[in-house]
Amino acid sequence: MNKKHNSDTEKITNRINFQERPKICLIDIDHNTAEILTEHGFNCTIASFGSQIRVPNTQQGQHQLCRINANLPPNLHEYEIVIIDLKEKESLAYNSSEHRQNITKDSSQHFFICQYPQTIFDPIPLGGYIAENDIKENRRKESIIVVFADQKYSCAYLPGELTPYGLKYHDQFEENNYSFLPSVPIKDNKSGFETNIVPGSDTEFRDFLRKYNKRFIYEITFFHPTRWDKQQKVSVRDEKLIPLATNSSDELISYAYIDNESILFVFPQLEEKTDFLVELFQTQLPTLFPNLFPFSTEFAWVKDEPYRLPNEKRLLAQKAILKEGYQEKLRVLEKEIETNHQNFQFLHDLVTETGNKLVQAVEEYFNWLGFEKVINCDEAFPGIKEEDLQIEFDKGLLVIEVKGLGGTSKDSECAQISKIKHRRAKERDKFDVFALYIVNHQRHQAPESRTNPPFTLEQIQDAESDERGLLTTYELFKLYHSIESGFIQKKDARERLLDFGLISFTPSNAIFIGKPQEIHYNGLVGIFKLENTSIKVGEELIVSNQGRYTLNKIQELKDQDKSIIEVSTGEIGIKFSDTITEHVEFWKKAEE
Repeated sequence: MNKKHNSDTEKITNRINFQERPKICLIDIDHNTAEILTEHGFNCTIASFGSQIRVPNTQQGQHQLCRINANLPPNLHEYEIVIIDLKEKESLAYNSSEHRQNITKDSSQHFFICQYPQTIFDPIPLGGYIAENDIKENRRKESIIVVFADQKYSCAYLPGELTPYGLKYHDQFEENNYSFLPSVPIKDNKSGFETNIVPGSDTEFRDFLRKYNKRFIYEITFFHPTRWDKQQKVSVRDEKLIPLATNSSDELISYAYIDNESILFVFPQLEEKTDFLVELFQTQLPTLFPNLFPFSTEFAWVKDEPYRLPNEKRLLAQKAILKEGYQEKLRVLEKEIETNHQNFQFLHDLVTETGNKLVQAVEEYFNWLGFEKVINCDEAFPGIKEEDLQIEFDKGLLVIEVKGLGGTSKDSECAQISKIKHRRAKERDKFDVFALYIVNHQRHQAPESRTNPPFTLEQIQDAESDERGLLTTYELFKLYHSIESGFIQKKDARERLLDFGLISFTPSNAIFIGKPQEIHYNGLVGIFKLENTSIKVGEELIVSNQGRYTLNKIQELKDQDKSIIEVSTGEIGIKFSDTITEHVEFWKKAEE
């Protein structure tokens, strides 16, 4: 915040009822709105993910060095409320002096390189990525995150390093403007004005939203995520997500997501947000989250002794006892959660890390998978820089190269393990050596947003010809859950790791049925062509959605327009208990 804004804030807080809590960070919120919120007594800090820069690249071979211009408080994780507006702002002209370090103790300087024909440097996704860990920490405590959603987009960044020997290029990577919240269930970029507030039990809050319904402008739609219900053995909608508004096509455009004590609100855009935010802070949030608004003064006098309701003193005493017991149980549970995070940290390391930490995570994973002799080569043979892991097993030796990249793999990186394979085969004087290349690609992005698979057709064909495997750490991450859910057995997964080309994992003891040829009735009915595979009403089929497995029950079978109980061949209509898409594959459990 600049000095003028600080002095203005001090003048305002001297004449109003300033509320120290909650601490509110306003990221890319209009300055006028921020000042009005401050005038109403709220403790606001102005911040930004950055502004787009118009880069003067006008001819072939031209490039500019750029720095991000995000302005975020270093203690963002301490704020109770973070408000983020993703609406596109006016871009700024490139000023080379703002992208240089005239005084430095370092022997190199780091930039992002914008090359012709790129004429806009957009640091906003990077600003969001910088804030990701702080916002993740906010969401582990009682907090509120409010996002005014806009269309999702991604930007490619080329990092560079200015050294005494010239400009050095690093691996290109991508981020998107939702990188601060990598788990947002985005469906499509879609714009519109017709919105409907979804009815709910929190009627006062819904009435508040209805006041602004005609002013909402949506730029994006979302899907309602599901979770696996182990008791019912079906996929159900995640009850943590509460729909707030839909468009005229009944697509989700606004929602709340409750995660422990934290809540995320995602709202559509409004041209002018001041009235909305003032009313939200004054009347809605203090009622819904009183602990975060300890200094809210509206009707505060009703809590005073003379105005207490009958039985209130006794009930408050009971509440204090219950609260103390609850807090003790909560402390025990939080300790269990912390231990659980430590025990399974290797799974997150698989999709985030690089270097030794990534190798150690893959090593721990393969030990869990049931390999009896996994050797970390850097630890076992220090100073020899060849394969990262070796696995000795009854069929021979598996040599593994592990890489964590900001982008995707070069041909040489994919093929390096072939040389090591042939070297080990010659040493052993046997043809029992298998080779596997494992990559954590585009590791700065959420795995679902990455290019999957990250290998070109030529890289896959070369791997098949060279008899070596290609695999991503994200496939290993998904495989863990598939094994734990009982869809794949560890022994089958170990066998798959010896395949050539692009490695994938399929359900154990299952018969492949195929993909739906057509989808009808909002995804509840699919048309399939069966060939000598018997299915029947009431049977559960295994559904594969890009490596994630669930069960879906057959509710009805139709051969043309005739309902049937069982069928094995022909073009058949199947009605399911849960919706499907054209991308999923179906498997039938094999008979024991």
